[in-house]
Amino acid sequence: MRMPIPFQRASIHFCKDLGAPAKPFGMALGALIIKQHLKLSDEELVEQLKENHFLQFFIGMEFFQYSAPFDPSILLRNSSSLLTVSP
Repeated sequence: MRMPIPFQRASIHFCKDLGAPAKPFGMALGALIIKQHLKLSDEELVEQLKENHFLQFFIGMEFFQYSAPFDPSILLRNSSSLLTVSP
């Protein structure tokens, strides 16, 4: 059996106390996985998340909501740092 992703350890690295409260690391990683798998732009990803309760569950949301879980501009700033993490 595979080990689960250590979200707590990764959250410490990415969720620093700068500015607005950070989104959970699992949400950011899940959104990046969906974006890459479905070959979506940032705006398309947010629209898909607004419409699809399965995708919302995948990124860790506890209940369905019609509003966007985050602004598309957040992905532009944070996706490059998620992709360059070294162990």
